[in-house]
Amino acid sequence: MKPEKEQAIKKFISKRPKCDIAFGYGSGVFDQKGYTSTDTPQIDLILGVGDFNAWHQENIKNNPGDYSDTLRKNITSPLAKLGVPIVYQNYIQDQNYQFKVGTIETKAMLNDIKTYNSNFFNGRLQKPVYLIQSIAEFDKLIERNHDWGYELATFLMSSDIYTKTQLYQTIYKLSYIGQLRNLGFEDKNKCKNTLDNQQELFDNMYAKYFAGTTSGYYLTRDIKDSLVQLLDLPIPYSKETQKLIKDCIWNPDERKILYLRKMLIDYLKQMNRDTEAILAVKQLLLDPKTSLTYTLNKRKKYLNSK
Repeated sequence: MKPEKEQAIKKFISKRPKCDIAFGYGSGVFDQKGYTSTDTPQIDLILGVGDFNAWHQENIKNNPGDYSDTLRKNITSPLAKLGVPIVYQNYIQDQNYQFKVGTIETKAMLNDIKTYNSNFFNGRLQKPVYLIQSIAEFDKLIERNHDWGYELATFLMSSDIYTKTQLYQTIYKLSYIGQLRNLGFEDKNKCKNTLDNQQELFDNMYAKYFAGTTSGYYLTRDIKDSLVQLLDLPIPYSKETQKLIKDCIWNPDERKILYLRKMLIDYLKQMNRDTEAILAVKQLLLDPKTSLTYTLNKRKKYLNSK
């Protein structure tokens, strides 16, 4: 990240009310292929705050330009708590940058990560993030969440032998598979464009799992160890899934393992789809005009991708 962008992000945060947690993510923070100098992505930030309504009431006084007229009226409505209780403000102009800021109460974000309830935060935090402000509990959860992403992706690999790049692709897609945006509202090459520029960042995050190897070497998986690790994940498995995992541990039959892998992929797809759909509807109800503009811009990005 260029120093001027890093300073702009810190300055942006300093001009908003106090938050417990602040991190940036995505193509606006880290370089990604597919963008031109005239097609600069928004800087995505998520803020964990003590009291959602109080934070926004203060911010409306201090930074009224952060809100459209409609969102200013609706931001503290009960709709904000629908689904994952986060609300985004798009296209905030500041210091020659555009910011997209999601706010959520800190306790709600921590709980969502711990319970793997939506994959909204888990998925984002399994990819590179720029941590601006944090608390001890969040720091520990980030590290643990890396373990969960690695363990889940390792099991979902279709072979016992794979490369780091293949593993990173699987980790990256954990929070994207099943999302409606993949039906024509996202860059077709988003995963490849991201990994091409962020390989070193992924290496730094996951180096402890394959110390001593390089991107040119193959990694191996012990399927029984991988199955045992699945039981340590905080994912709210159904009783059927829990039973199948245990059956596979005691008798790692290939057909059962393939079926279990399909079940988990289907589960992730449904969870991601539901989470995204509820958030999209909520944003549309809270801030219709901005939400439609955002959706149309995503569609243009898809049409312009090769």
